[in-house]
Amino acid sequence: MTHRNASIFARPELAALARDELALLPVYARRQPSCRALIVYPHVSARALPLDLPAWQVTRLHVEDGRLQGDSSCEPDHLPWPEDSFDLVQVQHAADVLEPIEAFVDEIGRVLRPGGVVLWSGLNALGSWRSWCRLRSGASLPLLPAGALRRLLDRSGLAIEDSYHVGRFWPRSAAAGDRAASAVDVFRAAWVLAARKRRANLTLLARRNVRPAVPARLAAVPSRRACA
Repeated sequence: MTHRNASIFARPELAALARDELALLPVYARRQPSCRALIVYPHVSARALPLDLPAWQVTRLHVEDGRLQGDSSCEPDHLPWPEDSFDLVQVQHAADVLEPIEAFVDEIGRVLRPGGVVLWSGLNALGSWRSWCRLRSGASLPLLPAGALRRLLDRSGLAIEDSYHVGRFWPRSAAAGDRAASAVDVFRAAWVLAARKRRANLTLLARRNVRPAVPARLAAVPSRRACA
């Protein structure tokens, strides 16, 4: 798998953006019944960032020379865990440093348990950060808009629940923190998609003279669509 300029994510400005994205982890961790998490960073330096996941068993990987290193060593399209291994996954900017990405998306869908959530982030095509990274690194990063990732996640059995725009509008070395939503959020540094793995459909066989129960429908979760 080809890798592109992962070292740009070692810069303090990108580390601040990573902290903004990681702030979503505990929000979703509180909603999960179990405690197995996988985090994939774009660069080894991000492993030094603090995690607010007490009592969780966390496996951490980072991109290095087109492979994933860290708590395990593997190819992105051949993760070494069985199906349904993790309850929560966060993938930070994998599509900004790896290509092609389709097989990796499939693998993330495979190792996530039904009902589990993946948080996947990427640099915003509408923001200034991608151009800034190109000026600093001297080369362009791969471009995967949020809409394209939506389709890949859906193909892998992951349904989008929500989307966010995070980070500052212009690169700085301090995290942006929480900000009120506004019409210009679509120009923030990065988008984050939250997707849940669909549960397998179960066919209920009714006994004779017994009316089968109809399961209640789940409430639809509003989604702030990422436009990048």
